[in-house]
Amino acid sequence: RMKFVTTPIYYVNDTPHIGHAVTTLAADVWARYWRLRHNSVFMLTGTDEHGAKIAEAADKNGQEPLDFVTGISTQFRQTWNAINIAYDGFIRTTDPSHEAYVQRFLQRLYDAGHIYKGEYRGWYCVGCEEFKTESDIGPDNTCLIHLKPLVEVAEESYLFKLSQYQDKLLHLLETDELVIRPIERKNEVISFIKQGLRDVAISRKSVPWGIPVPWDTTHTIYVWIDALLNYLSAAEADGLTFENGKRPEFPPTLQLIGKDILRFHAIIWPAMLLAADKPLPRELFVHGYFTIAGQKMSKSLGNAIRPAEMIERYGVDGTRYLLLAIVPFGADGDLSMERFDAVCTSELANSIGNHVNRVQSMLQRYRNGVVPVGEITVWGTVVSHYARAIEQELNYAHALRIVIDYLGEWAAYIQKNEPWTLAKSEQAEDQARLDKVLATLAETVYALGVLLAPFMPDTSAKILSLFGTSVEQVDYGTLGTSNHTGGITIQPIEPLFPRLPEE
Repeated sequence: RMKFVTTPIYYVNDTPHIGHAVTTLAADVWARYWRLRHNSVFMLTGTDEHGAKIAEAADKNGQEPLDFVTGISTQFRQTWNAINIAYDGFIRTTDPSHEAYVQRFLQRLYDAGHIYKGEYRGWYCVGCEEFKTESDIGPDNTCLIHLKPLVEVAEESYLFKLSQYQDKLLHLLETDELVIRPIERKNEVISFIKQGLRDVAISRKSVPWGIPVPWDTTHTIYVWIDALLNYLSAAEADGLTFENGKRPEFPPTLQLIGKDILRFHAIIWPAMLLAADKPLPRELFVHGYFTIAGQKMSKSLGNAIRPAEMIERYGVDGTRYLLLAIVPFGADGDLSMERFDAVCTSELANSIGNHVNRVQSMLQRYRNGVVPVGEITVWGTVVSHYARAIEQELNYAHALRIVIDYLGEWAAYIQKNEPWTLAKSEQAEDQARLDKVLATLAETVYALGVLLAPFMPDTSAKILSLFGTSVEQVDYGTLGTSNHTGGITIQPIEPLFPRLPEE
């Protein structure tokens, strides 16, 4: 069946930064990897556009809420296009088809007795648009994330009977029927559930910028409930169309989220699906937080790195590589332009770019650009380790490290075999040995082009064009077990990674 991967839909109170980009890139790489393996894949992303915080930001900007969110949503779409995200669907929660689906979904839960009218009392963070539990409240009733005072709220609300699903959710998580990774995030959710679940508010009476509750239009649907249902409306909403005409097949194979929205996705979301008798997603994978040069990334500090800044300095594929190669996906990590510069030089220019350029030059100089024919296979175990890092670990930094480390071994192979010395020899055995060396090295470049395809599609296309082929023609299943380049006359390419500009 179709593989279905989702990003969180991004809240449009801010323009895209690298925190958004990393999650979206992770989904894109996963989708491209499985497409490379000839699977049907749907990647969904989008924007979350309702709520009090949005209405407030629009008012400060002198705009109507819909005009404001349309502008920011467009920036997200443009950013994803700029860094070559091959999404299949981009959903907006202000789409009338999504809004109508959310109303129908909740109406069914209400009619079935899963939702009731009551009062919800608690400490509320406007920044998170979330009621906080005791463990999430800091000194002097502050939000542990925003470090700002919480607002005590007691208001009429419609509540979903979340508490009824406590035992069922524990069973699903403890038996891995719903997989949560990394393991510490799974344990965090299990610990939270064991403290006891409260019924959760699904409506607000004081927030006009939202979807009206269908059975009581004096209420609007709580923004987080609306947002979670995008994954379902993308597959099932009447009249919702995406650019390529595809629709995903529910449930998702993989959902990528940040740890700040874990409880919504690991508790409320599956509970609503259980209430509606819908299948659950197979896996939630939770990534960490980034700091910038040791400081929290924030608008107030003005230290957020925007993807456009990175693209200007490192190019599109350089940006994609750097955002995934430095910090293992799922972990917290620290990033800086200085660190990006160092990795760009050592891994992109000196390792990947240099290897391709050296092999190309030797083929031209010693064999007039024709790859010698030989039964040469390389990268066999590397391909399986690379596949494991993506499929089983979702550790993109490790997958790329496998590639870079192996290129180091091939650099040593070149030094050991000294093709420049063999080329000067008139001995037939030396020329045969040179053929084998060049055939082997050509195959390493081909394999490199394939393995980089999910991460660096343009760079991969350039490398494969050296051999007159493309990623669409690649048979991934034969990588590491067959020779793909023997007898081909290469079509030289320009250096892949120019020197970084001076500051």
